[in-house]
Amino acid sequence: MRKGKIVAALLVVALMLSMLLACAGPAEPAEGEMTDITITSAAVGSGTYVNTVAIAAMIAKNSTWLRATPLPTPGWIDSLRMLATGRSEISGTGGINVNNLMKGTEYFEGEQYTDILVLWPYMFPRMNVVTKIGSPIKTMQDLANASVAVSLPGSSGETDTNALLKGIGVTPKKIVYMAYVDMPSALKDGTVDVVTSTYSLGSPGMMEVTTVSDCFFIPLDDESWAGIEALELGYSRLTIPAGTYRLQDEDLSAVAKSGIFVASTRMSDDMAYEVARCYWTEMIEGKATSLNPKVLGESMEVCKATIAASQPAPPHPGAVRYFKEIGWLK
Repeated sequence: MRKGKIVAALLVVALMLSMLLACAGPAEPAEGEMTDITITSAAVGSGTYVNTVAIAAMIAKNSTWLRATPLPTPGWIDSLRMLATGRSEISGTGGINVNNLMKGTEYFEGEQYTDILVLWPYMFPRMNVVTKIGSPIKTMQDLANASVAVSLPGSSGETDTNALLKGIGVTPKKIVYMAYVDMPSALKDGTVDVVTSTYSLGSPGMMEVTTVSDCFFIPLDDESWAGIEALELGYSRLTIPAGTYRLQDEDLSAVAKSGIFVASTRMSDDMAYEVARCYWTEMIEGKATSLNPKVLGESMEVCKATIAASQPAPPHPGAVRYFKEIGWLK
């Protein structure tokens, strides 16, 4: 009987230890071992995807124990959902989406997930509303007479376009849902009159749109912005500097939102620190010369300016440790 009680006690202790280890999350492995992670983003060609590719490349170059695979999804909503369901370790997503998921609202109705930690903010992608030069569509209100290309249902691009249309009180003559990669040819051949997309400055996808067609950017006027701002969705009004795209000769006012990289509480402090160290050391030292300088340059400036600001989720302690080391946080 006594022997049985001892065995039972040992089993209980072993079970408790295994549960504690499981909750601790992955730590730095033993020398020679490699840990693989997945980083999800928006679609190929987006600024988020460019950043995830950059992170993966810098981890491969600078880490002895970590490897990362960038994985595009239709948009920020899907990217964040994959993190919440354990199919990725890091998500490139938007502050609005994180807020919605933590509350279980909007697209995440019934999917509330609060175990999210912010790694760092990385960009403020602008919403582009573009037609061809010579088109009769000149203002936001003219969208009522246009066939408008909108990103696929459930994507962050669709969310942004819906907010824009609601804010300005306009219903387009026709909405055509399509992937970002199909928009350049659709505008060129006249399948649509206008394309709407949310990209970081100088992203490949937007560069392609303005390369295959002579484009006119429909500006965000004061009245349209007032309607969008009244929705209180967390959007900002920022500028697309002149010369960012071909034939764009003047500064352009546009809707913008915050992009952030987040992890779940499953990620260990050591792993979060390693990801931040590998990426930002390269950026700060100016060694990322082969990568899109506009996208990644904005990434550093946005991070430095907003790293200490309030975010929609708590900061990851591992990332905080790195940013304190380099003096970006006190």
